[in-house]
Amino acid sequence: MVKEELSKLEMLKTATQALALPFKEQISLFPEFVHITDELLLNFDDVFLFINEFLEKNLLTQGQIKFFREIDNFSIFLTKQCYKITPKEVLRTDIQWEKMRDLAKKALIAMNWSLEPPRLSHLTYLSSDRKSRPK
Repeated sequence: MVKEELSKLEMLKTATQALALPFKEQISLFPEFVHITDELLLNFDDVFLFINEFLEKNLLTQGQIKFFREIDNFSIFLTKQCYKITPKEVLRTDIQWEKMRDLAKKALIAMNWSLEPPRLSHLTYLSSDRKSRPK
């Protein structure tokens, strides 16, 4: 397995771990100005694009991919929801986000990956607030 494939697989792992975490740990992963629900879903979506490549290179089995497809399908459902509360409140109270956490935990188990806060050091965020931007 080449380094690039390991890196993509590690990104899948960290995105899945982030989705599986409890609310308080999820919000601690991101800067205050980030729309957390969007970022959680986008991080997963970005790496899900490689799912067929993982299968072709025998990095994942069909059985394992099934779990990631379930997360992807459910994330499409979540993006269509119109919430009248803040993203933090959605993560804290919405039953659908609890279902997403359960799906992600099942994927972690199928991969024999741990449920721990991931390192998201490969991600960069820029605030739209001009005062907080680096000069």
